[in-house]
Amino acid sequence: MALKRLSFDSSKRSALLVRRACCALALALLCVFSTIPREAEARQTAILDTIRVAFQDGVAPSLDYAGTRDTKLRSDAPSTPFGDADFLEVDAGPDYTSLIRWDLSSIPDSAIVLDATLVLNVTNVSTASYQLYTVSSAWDESDATWIERSSGQAWSIPGASGEQDRSDLSLSDVDGPVLGEIRIPLSSSAITTIQEWVSDPIRNHGFIVQNYETADDGLDFASREATDPSHRPRLEVGYHVGPITYLPDPPQALFDVVNERGSGLGLVSVDGAPSYVPGTAVVSWQWDFGDGFQTIGTQATHTYSQPGTYEIELTVTDSLGAEHSASRIVIVDDAENAQASFQQGVYPLPSYEGATDAKLQSDDSDENFGNDVSLFVDGSPFYSTLMRWELTAIAPGIEVAEARLTVDVVDASEDEYDIYPLLSAWDEDETTWDMAMPGTPWAVAGAADATDRLGESMGTFAAGAIGPASVELNDVGRAWIARWINEPSTNHGFVIQNFESAEDGIDFRSSEAADSLSRPRLDLSYRVAHHASLPEQTEFGIWPNPFRESMSVNIASDLRHSVELELYDPLGRRVLSQTIDPLSFGEVRLDTSFLAAGVYALILTEHGSRFSRTRMVAKQ
Repeated sequence: MALKRLSFDSSKRSALLVRRACCALALALLCVFSTIPREAEARQTAILDTIRVAFQDGVAPSLDYAGTRDTKLRSDAPSTPFGDADFLEVDAGPDYTSLIRWDLSSIPDSAIVLDATLVLNVTNVSTASYQLYTVSSAWDESDATWIERSSGQAWSIPGASGEQDRSDLSLSDVDGPVLGEIRIPLSSSAITTIQEWVSDPIRNHGFIVQNYETADDGLDFASREATDPSHRPRLEVGYHVGPITYLPDPPQALFDVVNERGSGLGLVSVDGAPSYVPGTAVVSWQWDFGDGFQTIGTQATHTYSQPGTYEIELTVTDSLGAEHSASRIVIVDDAENAQASFQQGVYPLPSYEGATDAKLQSDDSDENFGNDVSLFVDGSPFYSTLMRWELTAIAPGIEVAEARLTVDVVDASEDEYDIYPLLSAWDEDETTWDMAMPGTPWAVAGAADATDRLGESMGTFAAGAIGPASVELNDVGRAWIARWINEPSTNHGFVIQNFESAEDGIDFRSSEAADSLSRPRLDLSYRVAHHASLPEQTEFGIWPNPFRESMSVNIASDLRHSVELELYDPLGRRVLSQTIDPLSFGEVRLDTSFLAAGVYALILTEHGSRFSRTRMVAKQ
């Protein structure tokens, strides 16, 4: 849907007043809201001294102040003015509404309005909620009625509920559940309205309290005619006048958690690139992972060795030496023990067919023995055996505590043979003494070279008797088994061989043996290593403030998913909507050149949850 441009008043005088009001408001909110500016004109935060003043007849700003005007309008007395009543009423059965205005001319027209509070004295409580609106047309306290705003001038709709009578946007809720004084902090939209009244007093028509639709319990409060001056309506305003002190904006620490969840490892990878500094640059990133490990740099990776709850903290420093820190919680679960066995047609399921094996014979160098029911190793002539098990039934992220190879020996020997991890891929149905697979020869025939296998043994295989024989793999063996599980692409199995000193061979059953329980078996005892999980968190920062032609949003998240950015104008209308793909996380620039001056709300939505930051656009 196309976005429409908002237009300004075409008269020079109104344009000048609007610019003055918006510039003043921009400076005000520059103090009130957290700023993250990068553009040259907004690289500092304004520090404003607050002057506080109250407006209440007979009390403040002086005892002779008489600048309040108020009245009520009643549908059951449509032609009766109530400007001299000592209490005001609002209701929806019958319909009552009340108007209040204060003379604010004692505030300099160059003032920057920072905050405001409405104070009323409730004389009749209500369970209903009423809304505060800006009155759009001039009215006369002595003559205003349900039908007329002044003598001879009718409301556009009786009861001052038309578009020309009051604003559509509610500025604040007015609730009076208890007798006595109630304080109503006014919203940023109400502060914008008061700023306009200060800059251009002719626009000050005050507020109206009204709810004709859902409020069926009337609320009464004291008027300016109340006998006790302290009970009369009061407007408290905080503002700044004079020179403005600027302080450099501090850096802002943000970081992504970029590790893959569910990996089973106590591994956390973080990226501090989303951090930024208005007007300058981050010069250092200091990481503290909460378990004593610290490091520096834009990115960092750490593996937790113990279970527990840890706080990752990033501290960024800018070129001026200013620092800012951000932190995330990481929860590391305890390790779990588990066992698994792998045997063709038996474990981990009868349907398992992940075992492959073959023997290599130097005296039949071109022959493949992948389908033989027996395997053997020897040193005279040279025979070796290749074995491999598919281990993907175990999820990555484990540490192997024990690993044992068991075979069914049919020809025993007193000689010992070593087990070496294979570094090259091979094909059970094609491998021979000379070739690992078609077109790929072994670096040295028989898979005996350092390119084909690791030189460090995983364990020693010996079988002095016929029957089952087991080999417990050593630290090297356990580490390689864990690697094959955690990185399946490295799993080429192992070779059993001793071409140097063995002269008496060992024969044993292969994975093709008729008796499934006599086939080679690999038994594992392993631990699911510490698993790191992170409570989901998304952070975002916005700059500059005030913004003009564009707005930049920096997004950091520990989970990569799309988010929705929406911008709403002072009347609550959505004027911009954009879906941000996770690949675009970091700095996202939004075009705001079509927007008019005013206070805007930026809302970020993810997984149905909304985060909002109220910002401003100021046109010169």
